[in-house]
Amino acid sequence: MINLLLGIGMLGVLGLFFWSYVFDPNNAIVVSFSKKNFILTIVVLGLFTLYLLSTGIYYSFL
Repeated sequence: MINLLLGIGMLGVLGLFFWSYVFDPNNAIVVSFSKKNFILTIVVLGLFTLYLLSTGIYYSFL
């Protein structure tokens, strides 16, 4: 159950990264990242989020 809650929280973090980068790229949270590092960070955080959500759903409902 904790993995499910952490996965939902990570969705919020990913949303915050995307929102800050899309709407104001000059003052974003990740402004010091290059484009390559930004994409790498989003991919790594996305995979971690998918892991948390999938294990959370699996162990909570099965």
